[in-house]
Amino acid sequence: MTGFLDWFERHKLGVIGTLTLHSMLLFGFSLRRIRTTPTEGERSEMRVEVVQQEEAEEMIQRSSIRSWSLPKRPMPPATSLRTVRLLLLASATCRACGK
Repeated sequence: MTGFLDWFERHKLGVIGTLTLHSMLLFGFSLRRIRTTPTEGERSEMRVEVVQQEEAEEMIQRSSIRSWSLPKRPMPPATSLRTVRLLLLASATCRACGK
């Protein structure tokens, strides 16, 4: 063990420099492979449907979401559409898994 420590003391700049150089090279090569735009196979199309407040309330009444004990007070319009989307998604997910 003492022999290794003596060797490392004599060559520590070379050892640490080599490790640093290799780390920087690996980091540089990794950055070159990162793409900011996805390839055609990685792209997916998502359709987003925006509904009016009245239509969202009708969707709530038509679905079984009312039985999930939603708050009785009216929700502000900004959060109600988001809530409807999340609850409809949860409802579809639960139906898909059979729960």
